[in-house]
Amino acid sequence: QPIAANWSMADARSSPEATQSALSMAWATDAETGQPVYIEELPRERTGQACGCLCPACGSRLEAKNAGKPLQERRLRAHFAHSAGTATFRCAIVAARLAALRALSEQNQIALPGRDVRATVTGITGKQYVVTRSLQGETAPIKSVDYQDAATAILTLGDGRTLRVEMVGSLEEAGGGDDRPGVLVPTIRIYLSDPALALGSAEELRQHLKLLPESATCWVRHWQDEELRRQAEDEAQALAAEAVDILGEHAPDLEALPPELRRQGLLHALA
Repeated sequence: QPIAANWSMADARSSPEATQSALSMAWATDAETGQPVYIEELPRERTGQACGCLCPACGSRLEAKNAGKPLQERRLRAHFAHSAGTATFRCAIVAARLAALRALSEQNQIALPGRDVRATVTGITGKQYVVTRSLQGETAPIKSVDYQDAATAILTLGDGRTLRVEMVGSLEEAGGGDDRPGVLVPTIRIYLSDPALALGSAEELRQHLKLLPESATCWVRHWQDEELRRQAEDEAQALAAEAVDILGEHAPDLEALPPELRRQGLLHALA
């Protein structure tokens, strides 16, 4: 069971000023292409409602404030604002995840955590034989990115493998990945919940990704899960057999015995 870890730049709710700042967004979704857009990438002609951008959380049309203006002409930093009403805390959170997702894809490589798969075999004495098979982490080049939504993308790696990346804020919020029948998509989750990230530039976000603690990234499903599980189960069963604590090939003859007599029956069968 993974432990969620916050990836934070600041406590966004420590004061009213911090809260208002956190609700400002430097990232949005391009209404035409569906791609993540950073406010500083917009030319001046795409300022205001002409920016053609949507909130990645609620889908509302946004206004680009100070887009394309020289720094010396600005009274406030450039940001996206909701045309109707004020952005909610969730809007800023989702925008932060969208920003982090794009920053991750632009690194051209991804650091994949190691994977541990455990198998447990319970012997006829009640003793448990536990074996863990592990894979080391790796750094893989990213060939292409397909954004599924504001918090999910499908990465195609350099060797052709595909990987689903989900940005979530808590274990309770996390879904089960792609659970369509017959679909087992390798998936990792990155836990982050700080809306202040919605104001970070792509470079700032890339730097924070490099500092992301290991506990904030975990596998939901790995390409080699089934093979690792099979190896672990085989080894656990071998340990139980070595301890004469598993019926194995004698199961058809001994399973009819009461549980407390099965090991004695097994010892007789092996004598």
